Amino acid sequence: MRAGDQRIDRELPSLLTTYRSLHEAPELSKQEAKSSAMVAARMRELGYEVTYPVGKYEEPNATCYGVVAVMNCAAMTMGSFVDCGDAPWPPRPRMVTLTESALAMK
Repeated sequence: MRAGDQRIDRELPSLLTTYRSLHEAPELSKQEAKSSAMVAARMRELGYEVTYPVGKYEEPNATCYGVVAVMNCAAMTMGSFVDCGDAPWPPRPRMVTLTESALAMK
Protein backbone atom coordinates (compact mmCIF):
# COMPACT_ATOMS: atom_id res chain seq x y z
CA MET A 1 0.00 0.00 0.00
CA ARG A 2 1.36 3.43 -0.93
CA ALA A 3 1.97 6.09 1.72
CA GLY A 4 -0.77 8.29 0.24
CA ASP A 5 -3.30 5.47 0.47
CA GLN A 6 -2.30 4.82 4.08
CA ARG A 7 -2.79 8.48 4.95
CA ILE A 8 -6.23 8.51 3.29
CA ASP A 9 -7.23 5.42 5.27
CA ARG A 10 -5.99 7.05 8.47
CA GLU A 11 -7.71 10.42 7.87
CA LEU A 12 -10.98 9.19 6.35
CA PRO A 13 -12.95 8.67 9.61
CA SER A 14 -12.15 12.23 10.74
CA LEU A 15 -13.02 13.68 7.34
CA LEU A 16 -16.35 11.84 7.29
CA THR A 17 -17.17 13.12 10.77
CA THR A 18 -16.45 16.67 9.64
CA TYR A 19 -18.50 16.22 6.48
CA ARG A 20 -21.46 14.86 8.43
CA SER A 21 -21.39 17.60 11.05
CA LEU A 22 -21.39 20.29 8.34
CA HIS A 23 -24.16 18.72 6.27
CA GLU A 24 -26.48 17.30 8.93
CA ALA A 25 -27.03 20.76 10.45
CA PRO A 26 -26.52 23.28 7.64
CA GLU A 27 -26.53 26.95 8.55
CA LEU A 28 -28.24 29.76 6.67
CA SER A 29 -26.24 32.26 4.63
CA LYS A 30 -24.61 34.90 6.84
CA GLN A 31 -25.27 32.74 9.91
CA GLU A 32 -22.46 30.21 9.58
CA ALA A 33 -21.15 30.69 13.13
CA LYS A 34 -20.76 26.99 14.03
CA SER A 35 -19.34 25.92 10.66
CA SER A 36 -16.74 28.67 10.53
CA ALA A 37 -15.78 28.17 14.20
CA MET A 38 -15.22 24.49 13.45
CA VAL A 39 -13.02 25.35 10.44
CA ALA A 40 -11.03 27.88 12.51
CA ALA A 41 -10.50 25.38 15.34
CA ARG A 42 -9.38 22.63 12.97
CA MET A 43 -6.95 24.95 11.19
CA ARG A 44 -5.45 25.91 14.58
CA GLU A 45 -5.09 22.19 15.43
CA LEU A 46 -3.19 21.74 12.17
CA GLY A 47 -0.74 24.49 13.12
CA TYR A 48 -2.10 27.41 11.11
CA GLU A 49 -2.13 30.95 12.49
CA VAL A 50 -5.85 31.75 12.38
CA THR A 51 -7.70 35.04 12.33
CA TYR A 52 -11.41 34.59 12.97
CA PRO A 53 -13.88 36.10 12.36
CA VAL A 54 -12.94 38.37 9.45
CA GLY A 55 -14.81 40.13 6.70
CA LYS A 56 -17.54 42.70 6.38
CA TYR A 57 -21.06 42.69 4.95
CA GLU A 58 -22.81 45.77 3.64
CA GLU A 59 -25.46 45.46 6.36
CA PRO A 60 -24.20 47.42 9.39
CA ASN A 61 -25.28 44.88 12.05
CA ALA A 62 -24.37 41.69 10.16
CA THR A 63 -21.61 39.52 11.60
CA CYS A 64 -19.07 37.99 9.22
CA TYR A 65 -17.66 34.55 9.89
CA GLY A 66 -14.70 34.49 7.49
CA VAL A 67 -11.60 32.50 8.40
CA VAL A 68 -8.04 33.38 7.40
CA ALA A 69 -5.46 30.65 8.04
CA VAL A 70 -1.74 31.21 7.42
CA MET A 71 0.97 28.54 7.59
CA ASN A 72 4.47 29.94 7.92
CA CYS A 73 7.29 27.71 6.75
CA ALA A 74 10.99 28.40 6.32
CA ALA A 75 10.68 28.25 2.53
CA MET A 76 7.31 29.94 1.97
CA THR A 77 4.20 31.38 3.52
CA MET A 78 0.88 29.94 2.46
CA GLY A 79 -2.56 31.31 3.23
CA SER A 80 -6.12 30.17 2.81
CA PHE A 81 -9.21 32.32 3.09
CA VAL A 82 -12.54 30.59 3.49
CA ASP A 83 -15.60 32.73 2.86
CA CYS A 84 -18.88 30.98 3.61
CA GLY A 85 -21.20 33.86 2.81
CA ASP A 86 -22.73 34.10 -0.66
CA ALA A 87 -20.30 31.49 -1.96
CA PRO A 88 -21.02 29.28 -4.94
CA TRP A 89 -22.12 25.75 -4.13
CA PRO A 90 -20.20 23.68 -3.36
CA PRO A 91 -18.03 26.22 -1.50
CA ARG A 92 -14.39 26.19 -2.50
CA PRO A 93 -11.58 27.56 -0.31
CA ARG A 94 -9.29 29.73 -2.35
CA MET A 95 -5.61 30.41 -1.97
CA VAL A 96 -4.79 34.06 -1.47
CA THR A 97 -1.67 36.14 -1.09
CA LEU A 98 -0.75 37.56 2.29
CA THR A 99 -1.61 41.02 0.95
CA GLU A 100 -5.15 39.86 0.18
CA SER A 101 -5.35 38.26 3.65
CA ALA A 102 -4.27 41.49 5.30
CA LEU A 103 -6.90 43.41 3.33
CA ALA A 104 -9.58 40.89 4.30
CA MET A 105 -8.80 41.42 7.99
CA LYS A 106 -9.54 45.15 7.83
